[in-house]
This record gives sequence, structure tokens and C-alpha cells, in this order.
Amino acid sequence: MGSPKRYLNLMLLGCCLLFTWYSIRRSDRVNGRKTIPKQNFNTYGLPFRLSKYNVTGDPVDHIAFIKLPKAGSTTAQNIFLRYGDEKNLTFALPSNPRRGGGETLTKKFFFPPPRNGNYDITCAHTKYNRKQFSTVLHKDTKYIGTVREPFSHFQSSIRFKKPKNIVGIKGENPVLEYLKTELKNRNSINRYSITCNYMSDYYLFPRDLFALDNESELQKHLQKFGNEMDMILVLEYLDESVVLMRRILNWDLRHVLYAQLRVNKEHDPRLKFGPEEAKLHKTVLI
Repeated sequence: MGSPKRYLNLMLLGCCLLFTWYSIRRSDRVNGRKTIPKQNFNTYGLPFRLSKYNVTGDPVDHIAFIKLPKAGSTTAQNIFLRYGDEKNLTFALPSNPRRGGGETLTKKFFFPPPRNGNYDITCAHTKYNRKQFSTVLHKDTKYIGTVREPFSHFQSSIRFKKPKNIVGIKGENPVLEYLKTELKNRNSINRYSITCNYMSDYYLFPRDLFALDNESELQKHLQKFGNEMDMILVLEYLDESVVLMRRILNWDLRHVLYAQLRVNKEHDPRLKFGPEEAKLHKTVLI
């Protein structure tokens, strides 16, 4: 037989588990309806407030997903494709499937929406342009983007695309030589490298914000961007991001199940991304 002390510990553990379960259930239900706890996430001044989202009501069928390359965007895209296919929704499909999208959400790159209608979902590659998006999307569209740690994104993009202006540099470390050249150009002619910060270009941040190092204008644009977006998926926290997205969209759990695919494991030994490259990349950015 066990000692009284052991039984007491087991009872205390059981009480803690019961209290934790009750607290979670209580926070998820208010007046018998599931809701998201009211919290403010104002990291870096961005106004992402979850209190306005209530997971009661109809599922969200109108979505604009900004498919940023090399940021887990294909994983998220497949979630939207499966959902839209099941619900028989209208997608913005690229007219040239080999391109996978286009610079703008226009008939130049995409098949036009139904006559006198709008797209229900756009999740192909195209740069974010709220003014242009609003002409072909529904007014109640939820805007969702994705981001990734900048140097990790730079590294993945270079290894995947193998741009000639980098891999064509002779020597044992073309990445380091490229970053040195970009830093020299930044300091001498104030030229800003889009290759080093492709995310900002994809979300149409004005290049002057970085080239001229305009901190106040950058904060204003971040504030504006934060007000326009309903959700940002963070690749380094993709599981947590997808769970939050499911709540915002009021979808069933089965709609957001996913598995990782197309993980690039082939590395060119000449393309090095160590601490020195990371430090130089950050210097080029700011």
C-alpha cells in the first residue's frame, strides 16, 4: 500500500488538473457561447486586437491571403484551396499557371472574376495592394499575410532561386561578397537592396522608408499596415498562427489540418549563411 503522503500528492495533482480544465472551459465560454479572450497584442505598436473577433456566427468565406514566397505560404495556400473547393467558392486563378500568380491582381495576370461579381478567395502569388484588391474582392474580406525572420527568409530565397547576381560571383563565399557590395552601395549611393528585404517589397512598403532611414514614416506605414491586415501568420510559430487563424475565420478544426511539404534539403556548399553573413545582412537592412 502507498504512503499517506503519496495519496495526498495525487489528490493535489488531481485538484490542479481539474482547476486548470475548469479555467480553460470558463475562458472559452461566455454566456454559453465560445469566444476569444479579449487581449491586446501591441508588439512594436501594431494594433492587432483580438477582442473584435468572436467565433460565433458563420464561417468566413471571403479571404485575401498574401502568398509571400518562401514563408510557409504554400502550406497556408493549400488550406485555403481545400476549404474553397469544398465550399464551391470563386478563386482568383493565374492565367499562366506556370507563373503561379502575378505582380498585380488584375486581368493581366489573372482570369477575371465572374461578371458583376468578385473573387471569394485569392491565395496565389501577388503583391499586396489594398486599393487594387478592393476592386475585385468583397467588402467583408479578411486579409491574411505571412512573415518570416528576415535573415532566414533571405537564406531560403537565395537557396531556392539561386539568383545569378549572387551564385555567379566567383569565390568560396558569394553571399558574403554580395552583402559587402550591397552595403557599399547603400553607404555610397543610398541604393536599397530588395533582395535583402523581399518581404517589405511584397507588401509594397515604399522603398524610401528604408533607403532614407525614415523611422517616423516607417512607423506610420507599419501602423497603417497593421490596421489593414486581419491576421499575420508567423512561420516560426506556424502551428500557433494557424490555430488563431481558425478562430478568426470560425472554421472547423479539420479545415486547417496540414503537413509540411516541399522542404528544400539541397544546399549549395558555396552558399554560406553564418553569423558574419547574418550580421552584415542586418546592417544592409537598417
